[in-house]
Amino acid sequence: EADAEDRSVGSTIVTRDGRALGSEDAADLRRCLATLLKGGEQAIPTRVELLELDGTPAVSVGLVTLDPQSGAFTRIEVWTLERATCQVLRFDQA
Repeated sequence: EADAEDRSVGSTIVTRDGRALGSEDAADLRRCLATLLKGGEQAIPTRVELLELDGTPAVSVGLVTLDPQSGAFTRIEVWTLERATCQVLRFDQA
């Protein structure tokens, strides 16, 4: 039981306006972010949005990733994932 308490410390996700994200929304966000990053590529999450895309509940994640040519974190990616399955709905890269 102590282990579960230790894992929950600091696990609240807070919105820009200081409100705690609801547990269902936070679980969707964590699951989809873990799915997105499971490939092991180094990435810095810069923005996360819960939204609807064409009526489908989604999570949009902005990342800065390592540019293999320069070796610097300069590549910008925006992934939009379906919340229920974490399947990619849209991907943009700059």
